[in-house]
Amino acid sequence: MSRARRLVAIARDATNQLLTFLDIGDLRRAAKAAIKAAEAYVTLTKGLPATSRMKRMATTRAELLVGAAKVLKLGRRLPTDLEYAIRDFEWKPAAAPHMHPPADDPAAARWLELRRVATQAYQDFLKTHPDRQRLTDLAHAFRGQDASMWQVEFLEASSLYYYVRDRTTYVTGTGRQSSRETLYVGGGQCLEQARLLVDLLRSLNLKAHLLASELLRHAIVGIELKAFPESFQSAMVRLQGQYLLLVDTTCQNCAFGELPDEVIHAKGSFEVWQVNE
Repeated sequence: MSRARRLVAIARDATNQLLTFLDIGDLRRAAKAAIKAAEAYVTLTKGLPATSRMKRMATTRAELLVGAAKVLKLGRRLPTDLEYAIRDFEWKPAAAPHMHPPADDPAAARWLELRRVATQAYQDFLKTHPDRQRLTDLAHAFRGQDASMWQVEFLEASSLYYYVRDRTTYVTGTGRQSSRETLYVGGGQCLEQARLLVDLLRSLNLKAHLLASELLRHAIVGIELKAFPESFQSAMVRLQGQYLLLVDTTCQNCAFGELPDEVIHAKGSFEVWQVNE
């Protein structure tokens, strides 16, 4: 095992201990675990170039854990936002609460945060994105009942695709980032970028699925929409009785509705990832 992986493993184990001690109310031992995890992340960053995405990610985690340790050393529980940030190392899909949640509900805070980001991304897309006119024209070509709703869904989905494609960089070795972390550091693996897009889409009540291919060792997103332009056929697939539009956020040259050739040829190898679906 490489030195970097050992440090990541130490940091993860210490973070798990932190959460365990926090759950049972042992704040003193929780503080020690937070310090141990933070030290591992700080050590990990040494020697990495200043522009490294991995260094930024590890630095962010270390700062969160140091902040937690300071609070816990005073014998106080963590504020909701900080506790949520510490716990949010593994992805959980963002879904709208079934009923209005308490203001301090961490799950609701995550959903509301993603919805704010998604809404702003949609508004920015309509104002400035160079591809907005082409997609608006396609959306307006939809006909039939509730066509206006189809148009909005189509444009919302395209805006969030471009947001993730243009705002995140593909990097390797980042581990299991949450969508929040991917947003913060601006980069992640294909799986992490796909998770972020799925969460953003779901925050606007659009149906989306995380898809993975063992053949390509690659992750993309499948979006359920009520209408698709005929020109998008090459990017569509039928899975579990539902037609999905496939999008690949790691393809910087792909417009909405386009896929890399290797993904098109291997469409049949993708399956819905059922983790936390």
